[in-house]
Parts: sequence; C-alpha cells; structure tokens
Amino acid sequence: MKTLKSTITFTFLFFAQTLFSQTYKAGDKVQIKWENNWYSGKIEEIKNDKYLISYDGFDTSWNEIVGEERLKLADVQKSIIKETTKLSILQETGKITDTRDGKVYKTIVIGTQTWMAQNLDVSTYRNGDTIPYVENWSEWKKLKTSAWCYYENKSSNGPIFGKLYNWYAINDSRGLAPEGWHIPTDSEWTELSNFLGGEKIAGDKIKSTSGWAFAGNGSNTCGFTGLPSGGRTYEGDWSDPQYYGIWWSSTIDSGTGNPWMRELSFSEGKFYKASNDERCGKSVRCIKD
Repeated sequence: MKTLKSTITFTFLFFAQTLFSQTYKAGDKVQIKWENNWYSGKIEEIKNDKYLISYDGFDTSWNEIVGEERLKLADVQKSIIKETTKLSILQETGKITDTRDGKVYKTIVIGTQTWMAQNLDVSTYRNGDTIPYVENWSEWKKLKTSAWCYYENKSSNGPIFGKLYNWYAINDSRGLAPEGWHIPTDSEWTELSNFLGGEKIAGDKIKSTSGWAFAGNGSNTCGFTGLPSGGRTYEGDWSDPQYYGIWWSSTIDSGTGNPWMRELSFSEGKFYKASNDERCGKSVRCIKD
C-alpha cells in the first residue's frame, strides 16, 4: 500500500497554524520543522513554553528542544526518515506481480528511483524460455551461457534470498527482469548510493535489520532490505551467507572487462563497488524503467 498523501495543501496548513493557537501536551504526535522540511516525531516534555521532542525511528541523540513555531499536529501522515546525512526520504511502498510465474515482489521508491525490495526469484526469461538450473560445481565453472542456482543448492533459500544468477543471464537479450523493469546499470547503482550519502555510509541504510553475522545488521532506513544472500564463485564454490550481499549491474568495467557489481558486508556500513568474473553467481535486484 502506498504511503498516504494528504490532500490538504501546505498553504492551508500554514495559514491555519497562523490563525489558530495550537495546544500541545506531552505525548502528542507532531510534525517538526527542520531545515524547511517537516519530520514525524513526538513531544516528550514541555518546560517553560519549550518542547523536548524526539524524531520517529531515531535514537535519543536526535532529541532537541524547539519552540512552538517549529511544531504542528501530525495531521499529515507521511513516513519521513531523518537521515544522518541530512537527507529526507519519503518511503513509498508498493508491489509488482511478475506475470511469468505470479510471484509478487515488494517495491520501494528511493529518491527518483523505484526498486524491487526483494531479490529476483525467476527461472524463465521474459519470452518464456527456461534458464538452466546448474547444481554441480564442475559444470558451473565451465559455463559460458546463462544459469542460476539456489545458495548451496537448497530450494529453501529461494523464498528468502531469491536465486543466484551468473552474468550471462543478466546480459541475455531475452530479458531477465519483468516487463517494465530492468537490471540496474552501474550509474543507477551509483545514483542510489549517492542519494543515501555516498559509498562510505550508504551500506548501513541499505542492509536489512536482521540476518547478518556478528550483529552486523543495518538500519534499512531506505527500505531496500539488502539481505546477506552470499554468492557462488566462478569455480562453483559458495561464498558465505550472513556475511555478504552482492548484486549484479548490467554494465561492464572497461578496465577489467568484468561486470560491475555492488556488495554489502557484515563488518561495516559501506556499499562497495567492484567488478567480478561473469561466471560468478550473484543476487539480482530490478529497477523500474
């Protein structure tokens, strides 16, 4: 369900607050003005006509004392997250049904982009042709054509992590993504990373809030829900789940000749950019055309 958007205009709200005195009390859900934007929060205490407020979704280090001119009652219901990079993100969620197999994927708007909020889990191309399922490691390492597998060849990993695809499947002209969607380019991954404050800190906002090794969970403040789905090496071995999440791009690194990818790690909040052998098995996220 998409985030509710108020039909009341900002102009009306501005004049309504000017003309009518608001009476606030501790515990009220409010909107708080910060750098010309409004954020959801709550009044914790009132002292001498000043208000100690907290911001929804953030710890007490963000609490501050404000005057009434920075408050209004929370009659406009928006899911707004105050980022440490001083970005505001309006989370707008939805869903898409893949007509190939009827699977339903959650979606999330991040900045001007619409992403799937789950890894791809499909076994056919857009035209209906089957993508081969390859289990054996010695067969996997010899591949020069499209293939997919489950992590450790366990089908139970599919509903959680989706499938792992080699890059030949990404680059196939028959189309891996659902109609109206595509595999993100390197520049689209970079746009996501930059919107979230840059490569050095974006990873924490992309990582899921559970499932990572050694409590290396993220905040997932953008709603991407990046899971530690592991991967498969070009030799057919398995790279550790719970430690890494890795996603293909559709772009080739001109320096190495290998495809670009993005990686999350349990050990830090970076969102790594690297290239890797096209025989490797990685997760796939789709972005809307």
